[in-house]
Amino acid sequence: MLTIVPDAGSNFEKELVSFIKKGGQVIIYGPADHASEELLSLLNLENKSPLKGEFKIIGDYVIDELKKTYPDKIRHTSLFSGGGISATVKNKSDHYTRILVKLTQAKDSRDIVWVRANPEWSGGKVAYVRGTNSSHFEGGRLLKPDDPSMYFTGPTYLRYILKEFGLEYAIDKNDPSIKSPVLSISRSNNGYFFSGYVPNTTVKQRFKFSQGAPIMLGYDSELKNGYTTYQFPTSWNRECRVFVKQNRGIVSCKELHSGELGISRRLQISGLDNATVRIFPDKGITEDKIHFYLNAEYPWKEGQQTFKRGERAYGNNYIIKGVTGILVVSW
Repeated sequence: MLTIVPDAGSNFEKELVSFIKKGGQVIIYGPADHASEELLSLLNLENKSPLKGEFKIIGDYVIDELKKTYPDKIRHTSLFSGGGISATVKNKSDHYTRILVKLTQAKDSRDIVWVRANPEWSGGKVAYVRGTNSSHFEGGRLLKPDDPSMYFTGPTYLRYILKEFGLEYAIDKNDPSIKSPVLSISRSNNGYFFSGYVPNTTVKQRFKFSQGAPIMLGYDSELKNGYTTYQFPTSWNRECRVFVKQNRGIVSCKELHSGELGISRRLQISGLDNATVRIFPDKGITEDKIHFYLNAEYPWKEGQQTFKRGERAYGNNYIIKGVTGILVVSW
């Protein structure tokens, strides 16, 4: 879940705290001046005197790769960012709290990104991002974004913090001034559907999720350190039912003619090297209706492989491990 800091004593706050302590995972962002003592304790947060203006960034919490690196300073304008920065970690020796980013200004400092996971929460985890609207006013009706070659863009930390929950999405480009893509991921018919807008098509996008790296239908992807990498056109939309855990190589996914009575779809995944492959078939496809073939060809009389059900947390999915070569999946 992603939410602003709830009002103290509200029903939403009570449900949110209960959700986290029962194993829920939440990202909370924004000023916490109005938070209750219970929520402040859960976050290990205390409010000090608010600070604004320019800050130096301490902490290399960046997953994007750039030829010219991001600036190491940020500008926080209190008028457009819910006031000055007052939130910081209260008990810095707490073993369950990891401070990821802090800002310094003269002799003062504030922690702006951290994550906390208490073992008593049954897998629950909460991340806090203070948030900065990296814009300023120069007249007219709209704010003007801060120069990205001079100041780090604060909202980027909301994307980075996703990796603490098993979702890594990186944007690789030449320098900070190049506009970043817009991405949407939705679920339909048990599959994943990725779509986006890319203002500058020299930008590369990298993905690595807890269920594996997505191999999009009709695309070839170079895997680097477990990430799939893509260079998309300006406007794009792709279906994805294949996720792969493999460190390196070029992996592709394409749709084959079904060519068999009772089979509606057949996908071919090539370039696998001792990989773990996770498949999300169409909605309603049960274990007895899905088939895996390794390094086999039509009429699919040989090479059939055993597989197992994947974790229920991801929905209806099936896994096969230690795969090398070409895998064909049909249902």
